[in-house]
Amino acid sequence: MTSPSEEQADRAVRQRQLGRALLWALPLAVIVGMGIWIPTDIALCGVSGCSGGGFGVSWNPVGGVIGLGVSGAIVALPLVLIRWTANRALRWVIAAATGLIFALAGWIYLVPAAALR
Repeated sequence: MTSPSEEQADRAVRQRQLGRALLWALPLAVIVGMGIWIPTDIALCGVSGCSGGGFGVSWNPVGGVIGLGVSGAIVALPLVLIRWTANRALRWVIAAATGLIFALAGWIYLVPAAALR
């Protein structure tokens, strides 16, 4: 039988190992999320760009919001699924904030680029 201090030590080691999983899972999620920005840009302005390339103005903000929402959710997913802290509410709050910031960064990156076309 193990003592409570040994169980706490084992729990701390497992927690650190799960925290290390974020070192590869989060960058991978960011790369996949940024990869979604390409079809989101096409959904936002079409293949010819927002000016339409002679075919009239094309602007679909709903497609952009959906694509950026999906990319933000993908970035937030490792923060929720990997148990890097025992506090579940903290994981959800940090994941939601990270996903929202990532989606907003995508909007800031894509919309001015779309307006310049």
